[in-house]
Amino acid sequence: MTMQQPWQDFLREQRLSSASTGKAAFLTDATADATTYALINVTGKDAATFLQAQLSNNVASLANAQSCLAAWCDAKGRVLALLRVFRHADGFYLVLPADIKDAIFKRLRMFVLRAKVELEDSGSQACIGLFGAQADAVLKNLGGSDELVEASDCKKFKNCLCLRMAGKQPAYLFFADPEQCKALWLDLAPHCDIAAFNDWQHNQILAGQPQVFAATQGELIPQMLNLHWLGAIDFQKGCYPGQEVVARLQYRGKLKRRMYLASIVATATPAPGEVVLNNMGDTIGQVVYAAPSDTGQQLLAVLQVEQAAHAHVGGTPLELLELPYLTRAVWLRPQLRKQ
Repeated sequence: MTMQQPWQDFLREQRLSSASTGKAAFLTDATADATTYALINVTGKDAATFLQAQLSNNVASLANAQSCLAAWCDAKGRVLALLRVFRHADGFYLVLPADIKDAIFKRLRMFVLRAKVELEDSGSQACIGLFGAQADAVLKNLGGSDELVEASDCKKFKNCLCLRMAGKQPAYLFFADPEQCKALWLDLAPHCDIAAFNDWQHNQILAGQPQVFAATQGELIPQMLNLHWLGAIDFQKGCYPGQEVVARLQYRGKLKRRMYLASIVATATPAPGEVVLNNMGDTIGQVVYAAPSDTGQQLLAVLQVEQAAHAHVGGTPLELLELPYLTRAVWLRPQLRKQ
């Protein structure tokens, strides 16, 4: 029996005994050995310097309990992992999909060299996701402070690490050992429905938040995932792998492919990396990830800008939707355009 098995058994019991209440907030489980999230803990005297030299964002500037989105790229500027980085106590936590955690952990260790950095696989941690229109109210009713609901905050909440995710609708991840997560789940249960992890993914898709899975590692440059619009790239910081490629595209290039929010009338959920075609059958992009909705499937996909209106997946056309954040046709910052 794995360390996660009692947690999984608990969740199955909760699902079997739960009836839908129709409330606007939801729970979903996310464990390191499932198809959800994992944690890597980075500590040591040189932890901030080490991550600063590896990631696209200015993680060294994070104050305690703050988080940011950052990409880890290869030398060609292709994204290997999209990380939610949060600073806690004397170190950093990296949140990423479990299906790439082992590969990223192994590769990160190769870059430690003589730095005073320790990497720990926090695979024994369980994770709960809470989202919905009333999520903030639920947490306040359970003793959360106003500070807890600030975007990108990471706080302690009932012995769990609580991380506020990006997006207009409140969404939180809670990390702790399985026993502490059980206690939190039981506290939340009277106020929430139980939802599948697909529902959590649907929430993140509607928020326009990309993710990189094993099928799409090393495929896309950060700007193709809209990371320059999501505040995940600091163009003023020092070097990191792929920095020259990312900067060249920002200041001298033209963004020919970017990420779109779309829906499709289909019963099957497109897989990450699935090709997107135009009317002539030419490949014009790929699926970032998708989740079922009331009308079919909703997804994020990287598409050729000039061909986006003609996109098809599996022979079915995509309906392009508006992303919940600004996407500018002129995306080079004016003060730098003069240089």
